[in-house]
Amino acid sequence: MRFYKFLFTAIFITTLCLAYVYQQTNIYRLAYTHQKKTQVYQDLLDKNNLLRYNVNVLTSLSFMGSKVLETADFELPATTKIVKLEYPQEKIIVAKDKLMEVLNLFGLKSQAEAKMIKH
Repeated sequence: MRFYKFLFTAIFITTLCLAYVYQQTNIYRLAYTHQKKTQVYQDLLDKNNLLRYNVNVLTSLSFMGSKVLETADFELPATTKIVKLEYPQEKIIVAKDKLMEVLNLFGLKSQAEAKMIKH
């Protein structure tokens, strides 16, 4: 009887020790996984910041202006020059007609304007 009690106690203590060791190894495994994920997250944040910086620099007006001046062959008008810009009237009418077609699909008509009546 005494032997069975000792055997049961030894098995119970061994089971508790194995459960404790398993729990501690899981804690370390999760800590390493978290550390790896944190490192990947930091790398992605750094890349994101670098990409945002590059996008902001590459789309800045001064950068685009310098690129246009390098590649395009045109003359900037002096302050005393008058430059006439021509835009074909047909394109304006076509664009307005297309806009009206889209507005008519949604049931929107052109805006009504009130006229003053003289007495």
